[in-house]
Amino acid sequence: MSFWNNKVMPFFESLTRNKYLNAVSQGMMNLMPILLMGSLAVLLLVFPIKDVQSVVATIGLTPILASVNNFTIGFMAVYVSFFVARALIQQFDKTDDGVRGGILSLLCFF
Repeated sequence: MSFWNNKVMPFFESLTRNKYLNAVSQGMMNLMPILLMGSLAVLLLVFPIKDVQSVVATIGLTPILASVNNFTIGFMAVYVSFFVARALIQQFDKTDDGVRGGILSLLCFF
């Protein structure tokens, strides 16, 4: 138990205090609602039961769900670029909302 408390726990505590890892973690957590919406769209789009697929096609949801997939899962790298940069700015300056840093990250991304 002393090895755990003396060697392993300080290492993990230093990881939790790392501002860069916290920014990546926070940026990914900000991405979760977008990913959930895209995942639900993909689930309805390729549902394994044929009756559900035919209802989705009959109602006309297939193009809508495909575009939701494109704008959520398809643009995930763009969202990650913005949210991680925004979270990193917020880690270093608590008074800044980080939007300018996120926009700058998007400009560098493209």
